[in-house]
Amino acid sequence: MLRDLVQKAVYLGVGIASYAAETANSNIKELGNHAQKLVDTLVERGK
Repeated sequence: MLRDLVQKAVYLGVGIASYAAETANSNIKELGNHAQKLVDTLVERGK
């Protein structure tokens, strides 16, 4: 019983870490896309 609880806690921790990493990666990609759009806009204004 205690062993099952510990195992579930470990799996939960791994799942949370995996989800956090995936979310952070998605946010970084999105930020990069926004930054590229901003750069493109500023270049066009500068022409």
